[in-house]
Amino acid sequence: MKILFYAYDKRKGCFESICVEGTEILKKTMEYNIFRAPIDNDRIIKEQWYAAGYDKSVIRVYDTFVKKEDEGISIRSSAVISAPHVQKIIEFQVSWKVSLSGKINMKLEATRNVEMPYLPRFGLRLFLDERMDQVEYFGYGPYENYSDKHQSSYLGLFRTDAETMHENYIRPQENGSRCGCRYVRLFGSGVHWSIISKKDFSISVSKYTQEELCAKRHNFELKESGNTVLCLDYKQSGVGSGSCVPNFQKNIDLMKENFVLNVVL
Repeated sequence: MKILFYAYDKRKGCFESICVEGTEILKKTMEYNIFRAPIDNDRIIKEQWYAAGYDKSVIRVYDTFVKKEDEGISIRSSAVISAPHVQKIIEFQVSWKVSLSGKINMKLEATRNVEMPYLPRFGLRLFLDERMDQVEYFGYGPYENYSDKHQSSYLGLFRTDAETMHENYIRPQENGSRCGCRYVRLFGSGVHWSIISKKDFSISVSKYTQEELCAKRHNFELKESGNTVLCLDYKQSGVGSGSCVPNFQKNIDLMKENFVLNVVL
């Protein structure tokens, strides 16, 4: 039987530690993620994103309830995502169930504030051990693809790594996403974990943070974060062509929809 240790941050509504056989997987507390490094086609909408504070959003948890069950432990948190200077962006409830075997089930129900600009993305961001950079996934590949940019991709089982998934654009920006995923496994440093979902989700695995991609003007200036950065997106907005036709990208509608993930260690 594996020796597992989990720690839940009630201030942020997600896990701050997942330790397997003495090896810590998370290098930072999980984050709810709504922003991306703007791409060239975001040149119009990005000003609205910055004005709405999407790049500086914070999580506010109202309450958390923990219940011990025969099969394990359940945790439920109610929270909002907002920027310090404007109204709330998203209101949601998230439920986590941790089984005795260590399996984590996540279910999130969210409502987006429709008075705010549409979201760049919505999902989770995890900072993993930099050695956990080997990736196996079932989804669209083998190259980067998005909801409105995947005609050159095909559905299949692919094996790659974080370095290969990064698209080295001259001007740093969002890149490397794989959409239509049902399963992803990351491994390295002697441990591995798998994420599965009945609904499609998008992933990106990179050595760079979105903050680093935003901050640098040229690709040769980029510095690796020292982590493997995993983004698990319920959805990410499309990538074209907002430079010619404003708001062409597909919106993310969170109304009455659930984000469900299972994590198997």
